[in-house]
Amino acid sequence: MRHIWFRDGVSLSSVSSQNVLLFTSRLAAAVGPPTGAGQASGSHVFVCDLNTPWDVHWVTSRLGQVTALTWDAAGRQFALADDQGHAQIWAMLDCVLSQWKCVLKECLPGEKIIQAQFLHAGPKTVLNSDGLESALYSEKFTRLPGPALASAFVQRRLVGLALISSSGVFTLITISTAGRVRTAQALLGGRRRKIKLVSMAFLRSGPLVVATSDGNAQHPILIHSIVPQFNAADQVSVAVEDYPGIFLNTRQPVAKDDDYQAVVELCFVMREDCDSILIGTHHESGGKVQLWAVQDTHHAIHKIFAMGGALDGAPVPRLALPAWQYIEMFSGPCSALAALATPPWSVQGIGGPGGAPSCYIIVAFNDGSIHCLLRDSLQHIASVDLPKSSVRAHLSGGGGGGAISSMCFTATANALVVNDSWGQIHLYRVSPISDPGGSHSIPYLVTMFEYCLVSGIDFWDLTLCTRHGFIEAIGEKLRANFELQSESHRSYYFYQLAMIESFLYRLSPALEYKAADLFAKVTLMSIHGVFKSALRTLEVKSFLEGEITMGSSVANILKQNPSEWDLEKLFQVFQGTHGTDLNTEPGFCQSFQHLIQWSSTLCLHILAGLPEYKQMRKGLGFDLHKDPQVLLILREILYVVRIWSHFQDGCLPSFTQGSDFNVVSQCFNMVTKLKDNPSDEGLHDDCLRLPSQVMLPPLNLTIKARGVAPMVVAFHRSPMSFEFGEEPDLETSAPPPEPLFIEGAMSSQQLMDCSRLIYLGKNPTAVKMSTRSYAMSFPGPNPNVNQPVAIKSWEKRWVRQCPSGGNWKIRHMTD
Repeated sequence: MRHIWFRDGVSLSSVSSQNVLLFTSRLAAAVGPPTGAGQASGSHVFVCDLNTPWDVHWVTSRLGQVTALTWDAAGRQFALADDQGHAQIWAMLDCVLSQWKCVLKECLPGEKIIQAQFLHAGPKTVLNSDGLESALYSEKFTRLPGPALASAFVQRRLVGLALISSSGVFTLITISTAGRVRTAQALLGGRRRKIKLVSMAFLRSGPLVVATSDGNAQHPILIHSIVPQFNAADQVSVAVEDYPGIFLNTRQPVAKDDDYQAVVELCFVMREDCDSILIGTHHESGGKVQLWAVQDTHHAIHKIFAMGGALDGAPVPRLALPAWQYIEMFSGPCSALAALATPPWSVQGIGGPGGAPSCYIIVAFNDGSIHCLLRDSLQHIASVDLPKSSVRAHLSGGGGGGAISSMCFTATANALVVNDSWGQIHLYRVSPISDPGGSHSIPYLVTMFEYCLVSGIDFWDLTLCTRHGFIEAIGEKLRANFELQSESHRSYYFYQLAMIESFLYRLSPALEYKAADLFAKVTLMSIHGVFKSALRTLEVKSFLEGEITMGSSVANILKQNPSEWDLEKLFQVFQGTHGTDLNTEPGFCQSFQHLIQWSSTLCLHILAGLPEYKQMRKGLGFDLHKDPQVLLILREILYVVRIWSHFQDGCLPSFTQGSDFNVVSQCFNMVTKLKDNPSDEGLHDDCLRLPSQVMLPPLNLTIKARGVAPMVVAFHRSPMSFEFGEEPDLETSAPPPEPLFIEGAMSSQQLMDCSRLIYLGKNPTAVKMSTRSYAMSFPGPNPNVNQPVAIKSWEKRWVRQCPSGGNWKIRHMTD
């Protein structure tokens, strides 16, 4: 994938754990900053979801050159720093990708900041090598505690941001939950000195390790440890300790006539792996990459200093001391080294004394070639050249293209983002680390999707590695493994699994009905939970004392009468048990009337489609009518609606129906029979007559996928090329209405609010739209300020992410 931009020079980029790309550009574009927000000579910061790379949002502009970009662990805020000493932290406003707010501004006068990193990273989920064959999440994955330094920030509820300037000043900024900002500084090595290259990583025992170089190959690469120290008032100070450095000339792995000319890249292999570091050097023959690792070296000790003395003739004792050792070198083409990229962490875990975590190392050169190396001995796996696009050839007068500026891995390290000096953004698939150079298999993809499920990392880049024929098999395997988990795990991970499954199914037009049924089930379960929690007795004391709640009582009545299809008889049972002992918030039923209507409409569609399901015509409701949990939930919701309708007017759903047809009672009757005997011929006849007895309202549950993922997986369009700010033709048209095979069912061209389950109209002014699908929602809170607490919490159900797992953005429909 190419993203056409401008001739831009140096462009920085960073990808969050939610697969959101953050990058800089020297030149503003059509959707760039407003007039007066920045100058062309400065830097503009943009953000976009990798699934819709043409849809870029401007965040801010700096008069100076942005020199550092970094995301926090959650992917909800980022930090930037420039060459004029300014540092800022920006957070997503109301969880909308197109809206950002600055939450911190700091300035270090006279300093050029060259590196920034958040310090409050939490625990990491990694694969358990001994349980890879297990289907249980608790055995397949293990949770490692975060670095001790990062844990100190988490325990104190502090956000920590580390900055390093080109003169060797280390600055630590802490921000409390109350917004209090404190700063501590220290000099690396105890004095100011020129620093050109910096890399930071965590040591699991506690310190932050910093490697620095002034770019001179004859000078050592210095290593320092940083230990923040807190007092009782959470005021912070910084202690700096020097570690053994690296002298390139102590090992001469190159020919004498091809000596070191400069150090151009410096990078720890991973943020939480300080045992190895990559050093990029420049030579007459081109760029080279060296791998150095900390290993124990044994030194002889004089017998006088041996503990307890040494007997004559006894072997001389030896002392093991850690030191940097040269491991291997990779020599690329006869071109200068342009960039290095390593994943921020390894799914395989943190390397111990006996080995190192597996990961890829990506090396780019100025000739446009990108090489993939395996960490072990820098083994070459694959290589690719940047495409010579017509735009680049035209701008360069038919000559060569621009150089690579920066590279970074996506959330799960299964894709690579490359920025070049022409401002183009390239996205490449990366082979699985379990089979370097091979193709992605179903077992690998299932394991990685489960890793995303457990860890909370975004799964979008995994979908690019999925073949169209794999989708249903992956979904079935994910569901089969999920059913083997404990009840607590199933309850905790249900919504996230449904999000992953539904996004996968949306990638295939033939499986969209499965995605619609999953969305309906998730919504139905949410409605069921809200309705049960809203059932309260008049005596609050009984609830506080831990007696049976009203919701549990209703569930017990239905459980004790599993085959009773007469709703009025069950209502009499409720009256005999509780009488008039029922309390709800004022206006509750009116506020949730749309949810009552939606649940009843869904029930009608499932029942009306039953004759078609028997003929194996797959459509909306095909999976729901076979799900016992869904039928039990529908039965309980209809029962609760009947109870409410006795105590409060206006609770029953509204339908165009026959005079002697009671929708709630008839649906309860038919759902009970469907649960007990799906092959009942009498039920089949009732379902055939249903569309003639009641008019079936529209039920828009099909949310079509959009963006790069469906083009790659379903339509096999790769490589693709997009232009900044211009949405592709295939994405601009509204999705067609879902196919209906139920005779008599109504259809609607109106847009549906996927969160509130109400219609937005045919042409709303503005909506919140997903970056992964055509899911839409009202852009702001409901203006009705007198809503019950339950309805306010309901409207926040999809506020963080859309049903497809993507981010929200504000879209003005008149644009």
